[in-house]
Amino acid sequence: MTIRIAVHQRKNPPNSFEAALTVFFARIPRRFGYNKDLRELFLSDPIPVPEWANRQHQVYYYLNLIEATQTRLIGRSTVSSDWPDISLEVSDERKAAARAFLAEHGVDPEKRLAVLGAGSKNALARRWPAEPYAQLNDMLQADLGMNVILAESKGEADVAAEIRGHA
Repeated sequence: MTIRIAVHQRKNPPNSFEAALTVFFARIPRRFGYNKDLRELFLSDPIPVPEWANRQHQVYYYLNLIEATQTRLIGRSTVSSDWPDISLEVSDERKAAARAFLAEHGVDPEKRLAVLGAGSKNALARRWPAEPYAQLNDMLQADLGMNVILAESKGEADVAAEIRGHA
C-alpha cells in the first residue's frame, strides 16, 4: 500500500479549512482530518471531533486523530491510552542554584510559588487580557500569600508590561 502524505506548512495549520482544501486539490485519495468548519467537504475520511476536545491538552486531540486514522487504514491503533509520564528529574545542584537565583530576586523560600505566563506570542486570540492577570496576581499574593513570577518572552514583553501596570 502506498500512502501519500501532505505536510502542512505554518501558513496553513493542519486543522484549517485551507489545509483540507489543499490536500483535496492535490488529489490525495485518502484525506483524514477532523470533521469541522466544513472540512468534511474535502476529506475522504472525516473524523468526528471528540466531545472532550476543549477539556484536554491538544496533544490528546491529535493522538485521537492518529488513532482514528490508523484504525481506518490498518484496522488497529498503535496509540497508547496510558497517560504519559511527564515527570522531570532535576539534580540537587540545579535545585540549589534555582533556589539561590530566586532568593537573589526577592522570592521568599517559605512561601509557595506561582508562575504566570504572560501570554502567547503566536496566538493572540488565546491571550488573557492584562487586567485579569493582574487581578489573579493580586489574589495569589494577598489571599494565598504566594510568591508570583511573571514569565515572559521577548515577544510577550508588551503584554507583560501591561500586566505589571495593572498589578
